[in-house]
Amino acid sequence: MAVREDLPQAAVTAVMERFMLIEPDRSMYRDAGLLSGRMLRGLDALHVAAALRMSADVMLSYDRQQIAAAEGVGLRTLSV
Repeated sequence: MAVREDLPQAAVTAVMERFMLIEPDRSMYRDAGLLSGRMLRGLDALHVAAALRMSADVMLSYDRQQIAAAEGVGLRTLSV
């Protein structure tokens, strides 16, 4: 994507270094499965579980079901 948009690799690397990437383990999948919401999809639930695991201050999402699930477990959400 960076090459296609003609962005310098150094700029991309600088932005990516600000993110904390985590690898889900078995317990995170379990936690995601325990989240409530009949319409909550699996990957959305995994994102909410990951945000909880890393004690996120806020979760950015544009998906209504994911936002509802995040707010349901006490996460602040943001959509810009």
